Amino acid sequence: MGIFNFKFSKEVEQTDLLSKKNELQAQLQEVSTKIQRTKDAIRLAETESMLDGTATVQKKLAKFQSGLEKLQKEQEKLNKEAAKVNEQVSQLNLEKGEEEIEAILQSDIEQYGRSQRGLKLKEQLNNFIDYELDALSGIDDIRVASGRPQRLLNKVRAKGYFSKEDVTQLKLKEMWEQATAEEDKDIEKDVQEIVNKLRKMFD
Repeated sequence: MGIFNFKFSKEVEQTDLLSKKNELQAQLQEVSTKIQRTKDAIRLAETESMLDGTATVQKKLAKFQSGLEKLQKEQEKLNKEAAKVNEQVSQLNLEKGEEEIEAILQSDIEQYGRSQRGLKLKEQLNNFIDYELDALSGIDDIRVASGRPQRLLNKVRAKGYFSKEDVTQLKLKEMWEQATAEEDKDIEKDVQEIVNKLRKMFD
C-alpha cells in the first residue's frame, strides 16, 4: 500500500486565516493590557481627586476615562473580528475534515480496485492457462509443441528433421528458419503488447 498524502484544497486560505487569528489574539492581548493599566491609572486618579479635587486632577481623570472608552471600543471591535475569523477557521477545519475523509475513501477505493483487478485477472488467467491456452495454441499436441515444421517434413518425407545431404531439404530448412525468426519477432511483440495492456490496468 502506497503512502497516503493529503493536501487541503484551501490550505493557503487556512494558513492566512490562522495567521490572522494569531495576529488578532496578540492585538487583543495588547489592548487588554492597556485597559488594565488604564483602569489602574483611573483608580489612582480617583484617589488623587478625593485628596485634591483640582481642575488639573479632574482633567487627568477625564482623559483616562476617555482613553478607557476608546480602548474598550477597540477591544469590542477586535473581539467581533476575532469571532468572525474563528468562525471561518472552524468552517475550514470542518471542510478539511470532510475533504480528507473523501480523499481517504478515494485512496482506499483505488487500492481496492487494484487488488480486486489483480485477483480477478489472476483467476481468469489461471483458468485460461489451465483450460484453454493449450488447445487454442496447439501446444497440447506434441507434434506442434516440438516447434518442428511437421507438414514440411512430411512433404519431403523427412524423418523428424531436415537432411543435411538433401539440397531441397536444406533449402526448406533455410526458409523455415528465416520464417520462424520473423515470426518470433511478431510473437514477442504481440505478447509484450498484451503484457503492457495488463499493466495499464493498474496505472
